[in-house]
Amino acid sequence: GLAPVRIGSIAEFQNYVPTMDKDEVRAERERTGDPFGGTLCVPIEELLEVNRSTGTTGKPNIFGVTRGDRRKMEEAFARMLFGIGFRKGDRSMIQGGTRWHGFVHGVTCAHYKMGVIPYIIPDSVFDMTPSSFQMAPDTDVNVITLGWPEISIKYIKEKGIIPKNYFPRLRFV
Repeated sequence: GLAPVRIGSIAEFQNYVPTMDKDEVRAERERTGDPFGGTLCVPIEELLEVNRSTGTTGKPNIFGVTRGDRRKMEEAFARMLFGIGFRKGDRSMIQGGTRWHGFVHGVTCAHYKMGVIPYIIPDSVFDMTPSSFQMAPDTDVNVITLGWPEISIKYIKEKGIIPKNYFPRLRFV
């Protein structure tokens, strides 16, 4: 029964909609032994898969994804990628394989939905850049997706790399 017009600020949103943060989810997980920390809203049998956060601020949180969630995730991420310039037929180097984090999984699913070919670098997000340039002679990518741009920029500057020299068709990173 909540109409968006009734919400004029974050504070009002928090008054109307229950919210939680990572620490509360972790505390619930420890208190109850529920691996989902109280966030699973469907029977576990309805899950297509279980994914996780990175765990950079503590033990990773896991979350379930249903078929319906997957369709919504693919659509949302495809819209995001289209909005920043991805197009069908692009060849995109993508970090971390397909499962190291829910966000990367969403981006990968969107690649498939859009007809963008992902060149998957199996390293972690923290060392993708060296692998990208090592793989360059065997690819013809025109888009590179990075999870930690500040690490990549540092590496590129330190090595004196000019990305266009490695990836002549590169449109954007």
